Amino acid sequence: MTPPLGVLMVGAGEYTVGFVPTAHGAASDKPAGVVALTCFELRRQGLVGRIALCDMYGSRMPAVRATVAAKIGDVYAGLDTSMDTYPEDHVEAEPTAYLRAMDSMRPGDAVIVFVPDDLHAAVATAAARRGLHVLLAKPAVKTLQEHLDLQAEVKLAGVLACVEFHKRFDPMYSDARNRAAGLGPFSHFASHMAQPKQQLDTFRAWAGLRSDISYYLNSHHIDIHNWMVGGRALPERVVAMAATGVAEHKLGRPCEDTITLMVQWRNTPQVRSGGAGGGAGVAEGGSPHGSGSSGGGGGGEVVGSAAASGGWLGTAVYTASWAATKGDCHTQQGFRYVAHGGELAVDQAHRGYTGVSEAAAAAAGAGGGYGSYNPLYMRYTPDASGRFAGQSGYGFVSIARFLAAAADVNAGRRSVEGVRREGELAVLCDTVAVTAILHAGRLSLDCGGAPVRLEWGDDGKGGGASPLLVVVGQ
Repeated sequence: MTPPLGVLMVGAGEYTVGFVPTAHGAASDKPAGVVALTCFELRRQGLVGRIALCDMYGSRMPAVRATVAAKIGDVYAGLDTSMDTYPEDHVEAEPTAYLRAMDSMRPGDAVIVFVPDDLHAAVATAAARRGLHVLLAKPAVKTLQEHLDLQAEVKLAGVLACVEFHKRFDPMYSDARNRAAGLGPFSHFASHMAQPKQQLDTFRAWAGLRSDISYYLNSHHIDIHNWMVGGRALPERVVAMAATGVAEHKLGRPCEDTITLMVQWRNTPQVRSGGAGGGAGVAEGGSPHGSGSSGGGGGGEVVGSAAASGGWLGTAVYTASWAATKGDCHTQQGFRYVAHGGELAVDQAHRGYTGVSEAAAAAAGAGGGYGSYNPLYMRYTPDASGRFAGQSGYGFVSIARFLAAAADVNAGRRSVEGVRREGELAVLCDTVAVTAILHAGRLSLDCGGAPVRLEWGDDGKGGGASPLLVVVGQ
């Protein structure tokens, strides 16, 4: 019998523990964080054993532990919220404290990384080299080269590395992904994600300096789109545009308010395959003579006119903003998917469940108190016995499925490749297109909106297809 999984959480901020040292505090959709609460519940269930938390600033750890006690320990019955913290409380700042924390873990334990985007590659590489499974906050990394390098490190180490794209576990999004398989070739995808401008205070340390709103929010729907087409289409060209003004005024430095990525996709020829890669089954591609089933990855028989034409074209528009006015929910979001044989649309912001609270109104000021609730994400209200009741929320499920998969790999019940073939978790090597689009979008913005071409070929490292990014006219 394998021992319970040890978990190291790297990053002690909003998503991990609900700790935000600003006047606005944690976002309304994650007031107690997600990662630590999930791990504490999984320890109660027996999947997780030791839990450790690491941040750069040891001097913040007393406040972090107090936040955990107030928002989790004092709220839910039966949860053991004990954890080891790094660095020590007297340490003002130790940027590489995560290395000491990782050295205290056993090979086969898991590391969950929620730190600024530009640190992901270094932290995940260190984890893989120590034989630790890795779950990365989105985006996985910032550049295509970082992605390919990390992918090679992970393959060499034989560990499971995934990206925490929790929208895959939203029942409406996952149902749309499965329905898309029967709608034929992809034609158009449009997504919108906007959060209130208070988020700029939460992310003041890196917003516009070390990353941008496209990496932060567009990454969600780019992954969902890439997952839905399941290898049956590939992005070929990216053009980015931005709106400015709000963030620059608030932060006192250049920073985009809203970023829109316009992407040309091409449906790939139909390929019959027993393996799945990022999807499952048989790829439809651009052929009008296909079977209507779907999938991605693998080699096989090329079928239909798409083999000659190169595949029909599709378009996508991904928009993300952190300059919105506070409204009925923290994130206004949704998408529309158009295929040759049908359409799908999801309003993820409004699930038909609303409420108003006098206490919330008093805290929020004039116009506050009314909200659109989404317990499908995280349920923070305890059950009748005072226990945590959010085990079915897709924020919880996303982390729980990864940790369960890591435990299964350790025990020999599943292989890393087997987890990949299942096509549910966002395994790092199946999200290359997501990183490529995000990186191309940043390049386009930095080059005044120039198109960036994605030229697909082998990555040269045994990881499958990978694009070369070419800025047109530069």
